[in-house]
Parts: sequence; C-alpha cells; structure tokens
Amino acid sequence: MTFADKKLNKKIYICFVIIAGLSSFALLLCHIFSISIQNILFSLIPPCIFREYTGIYCPGCGGVRASIYLLHGNLMESLWYHPFVFYASVLLGLFFVSYTLYLITNKECFNPELRPIYFYIGAGIILLQWIIKNIFLLGFGIALIP
Repeated sequence: MTFADKKLNKKIYICFVIIAGLSSFALLLCHIFSISIQNILFSLIPPCIFREYTGIYCPGCGGVRASIYLLHGNLMESLWYHPFVFYASVLLGLFFVSYTLYLITNKECFNPELRPIYFYIGAGIILLQWIIKNIFLLGFGIALIP
C-alpha cells in the first residue's frame, strides 16, 4: 500500500511551499530588524501540561525547541531535544526536491510515494526517545531536557 495520490502530493507540496515562504519571510524580517527570533520563540513556548501534571515527559516534549535549533542550524541540539524533528525535516526535504523534479520533468520516477513504513519509523523514533528520556528521568533522576 502506498500513498502516491497525485492530488494529495500536490496539496502537501503547496502547503510546504507556503509554510517555507512564510517562515523565510519572518526570518528575513527578524534579521532586518535585528530581532532574535530564537529568544522570542523560546519565550513563547508554554510549559508542557502533561509533564506538569504527571512529572514525566510526554512523547512530544522538546519538539518545538528541536525545531528552533534545527532552523538555526544546530543539528546536535535539535537531535538531543527531539530526533523526530530531524527525521521529519529530512523526509519533507526529500519530498520537496523529488516533487519539484517531478513538476519540472513530468517523469513518474520523481513522483514521491509516501509509504506506511515512513510513518512507522517516525512513530518508532517518537516512542523510543520518549521511553529513553523517561527512563533517565524516573530511573536516575536525570532530566535530559529542561
């Protein structure tokens, strides 16, 4: 089973282009006006409600900070906070390049297929990092991310 639906691929591509364009524009404005986007974004991150009530990490803890670090080119910090962000970024990047080539050449070999295995790998990454973070937190009292 694959998701090679051309209409779905086009919608994903358009959303990706819009989000990338808006993000680039926002980053450009911050650069022009010497505004630290990193400080602004970190100040806007609300505390995790799940962690506040349960005392353990949720599966998404660190995802926003990982995204911010990745946008700033700090790959190691991004991977430390949430490895799924890097995985998803690579998949989206490959999808974008492949679909762009498909639009330019109209060759089916460039039409990307979203296979279920990609989602299973992503779910596995999320689950594994969640378990590891909570083992360190509950078993050793070490908070891997603040």
